[in-house]
Amino acid sequence: MNKAAKLNVDPTVAVGIVTYSELLAKGQARTLEFKMPVAPTADAATIAEIEKASFDEAHAQTVQFWNGSSAREWKSACLKRRQ
Repeated sequence: MNKAAKLNVDPTVAVGIVTYSELLAKGQARTLEFKMPVAPTADAATIAEIEKASFDEAHAQTVQFWNGSSAREWKSACLKRRQ
């Protein structure tokens, strides 16, 4: 998405409301992964890509980007703009 867009949500749609209820035994743990697009989509291919995404892989890619040279250049350019 290259520009801001107005997203219309029907008044009957619950937005930003979620409830999780599960009893865990002593020592038991659960991991919840939240996967969502940057902008709402009904595109089946995009939804399929989101569903198969792995947190660990996405996290590793993010860390690699921010530790990479292009990110350092981007951060440097942002800092120069602030001065």
